[in-house]
Amino acid sequence: QVVALVPPDNATEVRPEGVITAVFDTAAETGALTTTTVQLAPEGGSALTGSVDTPLTDPASPLDRDRRVVTFTPALK
Repeated sequence: QVVALVPPDNATEVRPEGVITAVFDTAAETGALTTTTVQLAPEGGSALTGSVDTPLTDPASPLDRDRRVVTFTPALK
């Protein structure tokens, strides 16, 4: 379940190339976060193309990613 979203849902004046960050209540399994499983689509529209990343490292294990925080970066056309 998503516990935080930046920018928030229904935000206005959001740049089309802006990064979307979602924070989940639990970490995803390794390899579960892909462009197939994490998608961004406007209401009534098709999913945007882009990249998915887990940008934060896990403080408990600096060599591992914190898979609760996920970013989606839209591809620029």
